[in-house]
Amino acid sequence: MLLAALLATALCGCSEPRGGAPYSIVEGRVERVEADTGQVSVRVEQRDHAPPIEPEQKLSCLVAADAEIYVNDACSEVDAIAIGDTIELIGYDEVERPAERFVVSFAYITRNEAPPPQPVLTPAQPATTNPSERNGS
Repeated sequence: MLLAALLATALCGCSEPRGGAPYSIVEGRVERVEADTGQVSVRVEQRDHAPPIEPEQKLSCLVAADAEIYVNDACSEVDAIAIGDTIELIGYDEVERPAERFVVSFAYITRNEAPPPQPVLTPAQPATTNPSERNGS
């Protein structure tokens, strides 16, 4: 029975995936931004896996239309990306042109900015209606 279970598991595809992960993480500094087309050029400081990078390599990126972009934890748009930003990207190399263009699905930008001011909160006011008026009496 144990042998049958092992055979069934092997036939059902419970094996390790072949090839590398399609997504990779890139860290670097923004050198060029074209917000209208979603094109961003990044000087790469670190990349998690293939293709390997040379020190200070520039990477041409295309920010996908549905990409999530955050600046200091605030959800933003492509036009919030600025030259000189420290950026972390999650994406994949375009299949038709590997290592020529990196398609971005997530971007996190770190900026040295002061946090926004604390909101002014006003205490809640008690209800002014009489309980009997709410019941329609």
